[in-house]
Amino acid sequence: MVKGGRLKGGVTELPGDISSQFVSALLFIAPLAEEGVKLRLTTPLESKPYILMTLECLEKFGVKVESSSALTEFKVSKQAYKPAKYIVEGDWSSASYLLALGAVSGEVTVENLNPESLQGDKIIL
Repeated sequence: MVKGGRLKGGVTELPGDISSQFVSALLFIAPLAEEGVKLRLTTPLESKPYILMTLECLEKFGVKVESSSALTEFKVSKQAYKPAKYIVEGDWSSASYLLALGAVSGEVTVENLNPESLQGDKIIL
C-alpha cells in the first residue's frame, strides 16, 4: 500500500557507486522537503559528470545546494524552484552509436551535441 503525504526530509545515506539517477532524484526533490535534506554517500561517487549536471540544473532554477568538494555530502534546505529558461542539450550517450557508425562506415552528421557538455559520454570524441 502506498500512503501519500508531505515529504518530511532529514538525513539520508546511500552508496555513491549506484546509478547517479538515485542521487539526482533525491537532489531534485530535496528543496520541497519540509525539513530540508542532508544526503551522504557512503562510497565514492562514480558518475560525477551526471551529478554536476544535476547541480547545474538546480542552480539554474534558483535552488541552492551545499556540497562537499568530493561530492559525497549534500545539504539542501527547504526552498522554492524559480522559473527559468533551460535548453535540454543533445544526449551524448544516444549519439555515441551514430558517432561509432560514422567511424566505421564513413560520414555521419550528428547535430545538437554540446562539445562543452558535462555529460561523461562526450569522451567518445
